[in-house]
Amino acid sequence: MECLDFVYDDPDFDGLESSLEAGLGTDPRNPDTDGDGFSDGQEVQGGYNPLGDGRL
Repeated sequence: MECLDFVYDDPDFDGLESSLEAGLGTDPRNPDTDGDGFSDGQEVQGGYNPLGDGRL
């Protein structure tokens, strides 16, 4: 049986993988790209824009 290693790439620990952050345009090394006090992951999960005001 082969063992597969799963790598979760989230260096800023905001709940979004770096590849997703690249697609969204957020900073994979900053958990709160727009500086509003909510992590990028929280905003995406809630349907809000992690780059500024408004919804996705």
